[in-house]
Amino acid sequence: EGELLEALRDRHGPRVPIVATLDMHANISARMVAAADAFFAYRTYPHVDHVDCAIRAADTLALLMQAARERGEGRLTRSVLARPPMLDAADHGRTSPPGSMNALLAHADRIARLPGVVSAGLTIGFPWADVADAGPAAFVTVLADASSDPVPPALELADRLWQSRAETQLDFPGLDETMAMTARESGDPRPLVLVDFADNPAGGAYGDSPNLLRAMIAQRLENAAFASICDPEAVRRAAEVALAAGSIAARQGARKRDRGDAAGEGVRPRPAGAPAPPRRTP
Repeated sequence: EGELLEALRDRHGPRVPIVATLDMHANISARMVAAADAFFAYRTYPHVDHVDCAIRAADTLALLMQAARERGEGRLTRSVLARPPMLDAADHGRTSPPGSMNALLAHADRIARLPGVVSAGLTIGFPWADVADAGPAAFVTVLADASSDPVPPALELADRLWQSRAETQLDFPGLDETMAMTARESGDPRPLVLVDFADNPAGGAYGDSPNLLRAMIAQRLENAAFASICDPEAVRRAAEVALAAGSIAARQGARKRDRGDAAGEGVRPRPAGAPAPPRRTP
């Protein structure tokens, strides 16, 4: 994003306003802040305010276009980026159910109402990204000719982010506890969804961990489905034996690094003349 915004600024010069919308979990760099005139980040997680965010950005773009026609020379705004030394904050930004992120957003709203302030907000960042700018950040932007100083409110907002570092609503049970949950009679007809939070390709993992699948097989879960393991080799092998075997029990996952035994090994051929089995969901 920094490269893109910088290219736009180089092409259009200092007087053309550039306003960007951001995901709440964007990692903001100093390069981005130096190139853009204002930022507006999503304020909900789960993210449901895309339209509202775009409207706020468009309103500010109109304001800055008017300022470009009426005021002086040079850049239209002054921005400050404040990043506390952390990788995550405020329960990773969750706003439903309400928590610390809601309080942070309310404080950002108070800053945004100060004279001369164009935008004030924060992002939680994406801590699993392998970049130097990963993590939460606060930003405050004022009009270039405003008397307001964006530094103190940005630092205060960043400090509030730091104070939220221990707040989380997440609980990570181990496999034994998780499998015990599947055996309980809850009376709830809805599906029980189990998520391997750590094996997330978006966070740099391979998406091929067999640990949860192995536990589900060992628990002999019925009426269960598993998705997914990234394993092109297993897919190729299954395709090769699809016409000759009744079922396949092949190694799945854990190919990128040593994580113990994969889930399943070996192939059981179908007897000659036996009908092909019906398709089944793993």
